[in-house]
Amino acid sequence: MFSNQSRYYISSRQGITIISTGSVDDSTAKQKTQDQLLNFVIKNFEHKAPGLPVLILLGPFGIHVPKKDFATIAYKEFGKDDTVYIAKDVLQGYRDMYHLEKDQNWTLHEMVPYEVVDSIYKGTVDVKGLVIRVYGTFATADDYHNKILSLTEYAIDNLEEIKNQQRYELLPYHMSGTTISVLTIDRVRLKGVKIKQFGFVPKL
Repeated sequence: MFSNQSRYYISSRQGITIISTGSVDDSTAKQKTQDQLLNFVIKNFEHKAPGLPVLILLGPFGIHVPKKDFATIAYKEFGKDDTVYIAKDVLQGYRDMYHLEKDQNWTLHEMVPYEVVDSIYKGTVDVKGLVIRVYGTFATADDYHNKILSLTEYAIDNLEEIKNQQRYELLPYHMSGTTISVLTIDRVRLKGVKIKQFGFVPKL
């Protein structure tokens, strides 16, 4: 839970997990929609890579970039924190705040709820799988769901290519004067993924 009346929404089954954040006010409708989205993913994509763990994060989780059409995809350990690098001009303040070691200019990214992931995957956060992060500004709910589903299908269909071509990319972090190192396949390439019309319509 967060202090501003928001919460995690978690849907998980057959090794595939979706985690998002949102207001407590929409809890029933949001959770139902997300559960149905998970069922749709399992029904349509799970057969392509049976047993492949997939973690879909819907939201920035600390990354601070323009909210239009943002996505990353990587194959990694679910419990491996991203690294946050601190600029020299604000380093001393963060050293005092986080009790950093001498000459240390980094800390760990803790916005992703790895304790939740750990409980879902039975104490094995070192499990490797696809990590798909999506958020942005979308004209309709259909556009949003089709984006998530298209990127998920792309990630599963191109798993070996993702393993071989992913790299660490520095992105703005949510704290002033910091950047976060995120493992991902080329994000410019992800913007070119064709968005399909899957016909997903949640029943509320």
